[in-house]
Amino acid sequence: MGRRGPQPKPSALKKLLGNPGKRVLNDNEPIPPDGAIVAPDYLHPQGKPYWDQLAPVLAAMRVLTVADVHVLARLVNHYVRYKELHAFLMRKGPAGTTYSVKDSKGKVQRVAEFPQAWEFRQLQSAIMQHERELGLTPASRTRLRVEQAIGAAPQPQQAGPPNMQIKNYFEGGGPKVRPAAPAAS
Repeated sequence: MGRRGPQPKPSALKKLLGNPGKRVLNDNEPIPPDGAIVAPDYLHPQGKPYWDQLAPVLAAMRVLTVADVHVLARLVNHYVRYKELHAFLMRKGPAGTTYSVKDSKGKVQRVAEFPQAWEFRQLQSAIMQHERELGLTPASRTRLRVEQAIGAAPQPQQAGPPNMQIKNYFEGGGPKVRPAAPAAS
């Protein structure tokens, strides 16, 4: 069973806030070392695309360190299993989470849930917990604080034509579409 109550804030964040609780701060809080972020050996082969997508984003957000690679690996492995379970349940159709247990005469005795449906629900919960821990949900990002690094973090590439300003989309700009020429009769 886990610890009770909300997760504690890092000491660095408490210092920035002026230690509002006035409690003794942990000055010896561990700081993960710098190093290359490499996928562990036990990462599921089908999870490699998820790793390749998430690891650079989380590293740019300064949330992923060498100490956190196993958390991300568990999340990625959960994604793979989640996808397998989702495919299984979709093959079963609209009522894909349950099945009928019949007696020898063909009469329905009870309706039971597929074990995969239970595992699917458990994985949804585990995935959401990992996503919150890593700041992958909008609400969880508001609770995360990261130290500002020297230099700018890499910015995501802008969608649309390379020379177009984002504000053009909101001002009614965007790519200009030429009207089709009238067909000659």
